[in-house]
Amino acid sequence: HGVCSKEEFGKALQGYLGICHPNYPNFFWLLGPGTGLGTNTVIYMIECQADYAVDCIKKMVVDGARSVTVKTGVNEQFKAWSKETMKERVFGGRGRCNTLYKNGDEDNWTLWPSDLVTYWWMTGRCCWAEFDK
Repeated sequence: HGVCSKEEFGKALQGYLGICHPNYPNFFWLLGPGTGLGTNTVIYMIECQADYAVDCIKKMVVDGARSVTVKTGVNEQFKAWSKETMKERVFGGRGRCNTLYKNGDEDNWTLWPSDLVTYWWMTGRCCWAEFDK
């Protein structure tokens, strides 16, 4: 849409569940921002993301939607939850270690801030009400 990623995201790339973003219709990341893991396999994350994207696409087909984007408010709520949750993690705020996961503003936007069961639960199905069609 004519904007480079640095202008779009600044120092912290972000997307809803690390899968989609309000400014990118019909776009689904696999292993997107905030979904890296420090202690487990990313294959699990990719499987959850692929299932979520397929569920969204199926709902698009059923509804006859030609384009979908996650709602801005939904994305902003997730962004706030992610940032707040990361504060309790060693690589987020609780630990005082210097880490390559943090940007110059001390934001860790690369790792998933919670456990894998929570990610599975949050990506188990595409909540169609969270999208603009």
